[in-house]
Amino acid sequence: MRTIGFLLLAIGVVWLLIAFNIDTSVATGYGGRVNNIGLIASKQNNMLIASVISLCAILMVIFGRATSGEVESDIKCPYCAEKIKPDAIKCKHCGSDVADKIKNQNENRFSFNGFECSKLLSNDADVSLDDDGVKNLAVDIKSISKSNRASHIFGEYQSEITFLKYKLPTPVQDEFVKRLKYWLAK
Repeated sequence: MRTIGFLLLAIGVVWLLIAFNIDTSVATGYGGRVNNIGLIASKQNNMLIASVISLCAILMVIFGRATSGEVESDIKCPYCAEKIKPDAIKCKHCGSDVADKIKNQNENRFSFNGFECSKLLSNDADVSLDDDGVKNLAVDIKSISKSNRASHIFGEYQSEITFLKYKLPTPVQDEFVKRLKYWLAK
């Protein structure tokens, strides 16, 4: 967003300089020059448009987010839960050494890839859900989610959850979604 702001600012400033230099007078038949109302209005319009573009660009530069390559999102300290940089060695809030703990968390992070649906089913002869398996899945999903609200978490991973749903036997698919929503809300 900031990059676009800088680009618009350059365009606005150049346009403003050009608008200031627009000649609003025309030559007369007697060798003199007189102001032309149409050219004056055109100069004013160009100055107004350039000013608005420059103002919008300045606001984009000030309030716009940097591009994704420039900003790293902060993570929570594993000890005090305050926000710290992902490459931090020590927490600036509690003073704990966090480098190894963050590295282990990133390595042990939950992923939907390769998740076995058999963990969600009970070992009974009939087909039924294992509520502890669904609860553990909900806890794992919460651990990787950016949100704390159940509806946002479900929406964030809806395609993965739907994929898991259809890997389960048909009689338990709807119950799986209901139970997962329940545990995400807890």
